[in-house]
Amino acid sequence: MGATVEVKIKRGGEAKTLSLVTDELTTVRSEEENFEMWGFVGQNITDRLARREKLPDTKGVYVTGVRRGEPAEEAGVEEDDIIVRAGTHDVADVAALLREYEAAGKAKQDRVLLRVRRGQGVVPVLLKIAYPAEPAGDEPRKEKPAGDARQGKE
Repeated sequence: MGATVEVKIKRGGEAKTLSLVTDELTTVRSEEENFEMWGFVGQNITDRLARREKLPDTKGVYVTGVRRGEPAEEAGVEEDDIIVRAGTHDVADVAALLREYEAAGKAKQDRVLLRVRRGQGVVPVLLKIAYPAEPAGDEPRKEKPAGDARQGKE
């Protein structure tokens, strides 16, 4: 990024040298979302990403990272997969998947079925989620009966 590159071109039979300054293309990536309990990170599919990866459209969530030993990896989710369905709902983008993620977490679903586009096909992937055990609530303390005020007095 920011490097100067010399480019030679031929125009009208005359050779010319041009200096170009490189710049990073930022439209391939969009903001990533961490699906912590499921064990992966994903992003929306931009038009540029769809062209680069030769995707049929921009629907779904593009998996940019999978954490080792987490439910996504254990279920077979891979980097560059595209999540197109969660449970019984199609996933058009990160916002739609976040709604399913939050609903599953609220309901403490221990299994979540995803449909993942990989290459030319779509495969089912079953995430098995283990939620952290909730700390045992302290039982309300029962007040000890106060001793008889007359006790000890004779």
